[in-house]
Amino acid sequence: LKIIRPPPHSITEWRVQAIGMSSEYGICIAEPVTFKTFKNFFLQVDIPYRAIRLEQMNIKVTIFNNDRQDQWVNVYVEPGDSTICSSTKMGTKSEAKRVLVKANDAYTVTFPILPLKAADTFLTIYGVIPGQTYDAVKKELHVVNEGIEESNEIQLCLDPQGQSKAICRDNSRVKVQNYIVNGHHQIFTVDLTMPENAIEGTGQCVMYLSGNNIMDVVVQNTIKDVNKLFRKTYPFLSGEQTMIALAPTVYAMMYLDKTMQLSITSDMERDGWKFINEGIQQVKKYKKGDGSYSTWPYSAASTWLTAFVLKVFCQVDKLSDVIRQDDDIWPGLEWLVRSKQIADGSFNEDVRMYYREMQGTDIDRLSLTAYALITLWECKPLDMVSHTVNAGIEKAMTYVEGNYKNTNDMYVLAIAAYALAISKSPFMRDANNRLKALSRTGGQDFRYWGLESEGNSKPSAKTAETTCYALLTQLEFDDLDYARDIVNWLTVNMNSHSSFISTQDTVVCLQALSNYNIRTYNPSLDLEVTVLADGGYREQRLVNREETFAKAIQNVPVGKEIIINVRGKGTGRMSINFRYNREKREDEVCNFKIEIANYTMSQEETLQRRNPGCDLCGFCPLENAKRSHSMLGRAASSTLYCITVNISYIAKTKEEHAGMSIVDFGIQTGFKLANEQDLKDLLDQGKINHFEKPGDIRESIILYIDDIPKSPNVLTFKFTLTKVIEVVNEIQPASVTVYQYDDPDKRCTEFYNLMSRSSGEIRRACKGRICECLEGTCPKCYEEENELIKGIDKVPFVYLMGVACDQSKADYIFHVQIFKIYEEGRQKHAYAKLIKVIKRGAQLYYGGENIILTWESICQCPRIKENKEYVIIAKDGPEKMYKRHIYLLRDSAIVWDDSVRLKRQKVSYFLNEINKRNDCGV
Repeated sequence: LKIIRPPPHSITEWRVQAIGMSSEYGICIAEPVTFKTFKNFFLQVDIPYRAIRLEQMNIKVTIFNNDRQDQWVNVYVEPGDSTICSSTKMGTKSEAKRVLVKANDAYTVTFPILPLKAADTFLTIYGVIPGQTYDAVKKELHVVNEGIEESNEIQLCLDPQGQSKAICRDNSRVKVQNYIVNGHHQIFTVDLTMPENAIEGTGQCVMYLSGNNIMDVVVQNTIKDVNKLFRKTYPFLSGEQTMIALAPTVYAMMYLDKTMQLSITSDMERDGWKFINEGIQQVKKYKKGDGSYSTWPYSAASTWLTAFVLKVFCQVDKLSDVIRQDDDIWPGLEWLVRSKQIADGSFNEDVRMYYREMQGTDIDRLSLTAYALITLWECKPLDMVSHTVNAGIEKAMTYVEGNYKNTNDMYVLAIAAYALAISKSPFMRDANNRLKALSRTGGQDFRYWGLESEGNSKPSAKTAETTCYALLTQLEFDDLDYARDIVNWLTVNMNSHSSFISTQDTVVCLQALSNYNIRTYNPSLDLEVTVLADGGYREQRLVNREETFAKAIQNVPVGKEIIINVRGKGTGRMSINFRYNREKREDEVCNFKIEIANYTMSQEETLQRRNPGCDLCGFCPLENAKRSHSMLGRAASSTLYCITVNISYIAKTKEEHAGMSIVDFGIQTGFKLANEQDLKDLLDQGKINHFEKPGDIRESIILYIDDIPKSPNVLTFKFTLTKVIEVVNEIQPASVTVYQYDDPDKRCTEFYNLMSRSSGEIRRACKGRICECLEGTCPKCYEEENELIKGIDKVPFVYLMGVACDQSKADYIFHVQIFKIYEEGRQKHAYAKLIKVIKRGAQLYYGGENIILTWESICQCPRIKENKEYVIIAKDGPEKMYKRHIYLLRDSAIVWDDSVRLKRQKVSYFLNEINKRNDCGV
């Protein structure tokens, strides 16, 4: 037998082993054979996963030549799209860098790039030995905007016939007008004007369309991109995090199964089961030998997490046979009852709970017992119910029945009421009546459980989760009329990614909404939605029985009003996610105090950090610390930057504490963690209980901390960074964010910068097409355009008329005199007096008024001077600016200096003609 298979394209050592079977000899196992695969020639490309817009950086390309002879190599870079500026145009390779790489050696070259826009893009780097071989490496680059992101959510109820009782709440920052025309045509006007504090160019808007069954949106988000669900929190690595990602997919699949939609969603069915299988295998990594589960592989088993896992596993078992009851479920149920249930029927938790609603007190023991009872009852219909588990259910029910009357805590009562309802306790109605008595109502058929007033823009995570347990309880009573108002409140508080405030509230709410939509599912739907905006923007989508799942409309224009036309029958929803970035405000109040210090370590400190008695930043407080002076003569391999972070929690009361918290330490572009051992040391010192190092999906360090001390006490940790990529122009600061594990809205962000302007780094620099790319956002240098200076008079007239009458390029034509020019930060400003208004834009001027012209200081043009006159043809720009008489000059702007006689004649001809034509009319 001869099998020929090419090895994978990687440089590694492989081990091959063959197994044979025969009726005569049984199973035979051959001795393994190892072999190495390698390439004589290949490239290694160093590029950060994340970059910040307008940060120019050098991409490092290392060429390896493992051949026995020297090789001349041509190296090229090719950007994937126009969002990356390099020394070449999009879709073409750069000019080659030709280098000689010695035999069995390596050589490094760099290429400058400049991200122009926040987007996910890529670069392809080629290395070619002419006439022999080549290598190509494709690297992704995630470009983000500078500043702090703000997100606004608005939901529109699509109902052209005006028949639905669905409620959609207007967002206070986005104006919505809603008209129904002739009973079959609905029109929305949505104002997406950027706020005053928005950073120019950071606005983004995405629309999501779906039928009125809210689970249609959830199915799309959970199965197609579960990461969006919890984009504000943490990556999925721990046992709890894995379950938090897995559970929503299970509820989405339950909805598809119960509403008979799996037959028309084969792709989603395949993807859903694939994710469920992967999630089950992942969470089993945290399983103990006794069937219990822990948050981390090395930590003790958790009562709450084990109950969470088993509940979801039992729900999966009702859908498929991927779960093995005797191995995956029953040992855990036995462990819960035998090991964690005490004599009075309650359950206890021996490990520190990251989920604070179930920590510490006797009241919290009631919520934990109710949670365990819910799990035991979910699993009761399975085949192998033991006497021990049945007895545990009875004892837990008795405990909850005897204690639910002793609490007025909405959350505890809600989970207790649901536990009694699902287990069909004789006390279920009394518990539900007590729960209903604590509900709060809004003016638009809303019902919720929380301390916030209805006018609050966002509820707490506890309010959302309590409300969802209340919804689950009402569904056990089949009270759909009462449940409808709860669903109305949940729907308007769910964001466009189908998540709520935190993670646990999202999981519980998606289970509740799945159960509700299974009972109220209505497939009748046929809507046509058209989105219109100035400048010719038009997008259309159909939402019907075959196309019911959420559809996204990307890159909706911001800074203006958009019109949404809805026709057809049935009801649906549109979720609008409107985002922008802003600078940090000095007066912002947060729950954590963060202090960040950094300094560049000396060569002695870099070497001294290896010695006993010295910390990782080279500080040696002990007199007997060993100092290896013999090492100081050797040069350090690279410069290290020592980072010191002090964090404290600002508590409002003596009893309040931060609880489990997350530190998300962003790493500046061009830097990386110098040594993973720094983080392991923090773990060994007990300062953190887990960490996640930077990887392929993010460029930050994630630290998990049991509790952050109250101010004035502080938690201090240190680690080191090293520079790997040179960022050429002004590097953007990186952020350090601290937030509570179970309530991410309680967060604080501070910024740090390893490369200050005084450090000798180049503040701004550009070469060749890097400048040209950047000037894609700058007014063009028309005084250098031959076709505008030479030739017959009609050539510039046709060109100028074409620009002036194109609404996408020009709103106004001003004749101005410049009387002052100054530079501030990254922008230049020119004070100008209006001599004549040739074409009026959005703002009403008559001549004689003063305005301010503004443009990026790195732009080569416009080359204007004080006390000279110019003709400006340009767009109005942002409303917030032109209403303050400030005009931003961008790429379509023409700034015409009429000081040269020939140009003055051509401008006069153009101005006369446009006046004759009543601006751009006939």
